[in-house]
Amino acid sequence: MAVVSKPAAKSRTSSLADAPRQPVSPTEALLEAATRGDVETVKLLLEAGVRADVRNANGLTALMLAARAGHGEIAMLLINANADINGADPHGITPLMIAAGAGHLVSCAHWLPPGQILSRTTPRV
Repeated sequence: MAVVSKPAAKSRTSSLADAPRQPVSPTEALLEAATRGDVETVKLLLEAGVRADVRNANGLTALMLAARAGHGEIAMLLINANADINGADPHGITPLMIAAGAGHLVSCAHWLPPGQILSRTTPRV
């Protein structure tokens, strides 16, 4: 007689860890959408009045998160909604520096006004 084994049941802990986390606020939803590259959600949240320059618990703005991931369209939406392009994280790193460090500077260089030269540091306003 053949023995048939049942598939192992998933542990409760691993299934909870794998489950997507629901945003708890519009601010967190904007930060997550900027990270994921979810253009439509970013548009909806900005139109609903969520501030473009919100920060996460680590001091990163939605613009910084979009810059790190190379989401240029989202970055432009945030900039057009008054996100601070010169705002720095707690270590003094700006969105353009983050984009450059992640290899996305070329796609983000159009954020700058015509004729502005990129230097090693971004001036603070």
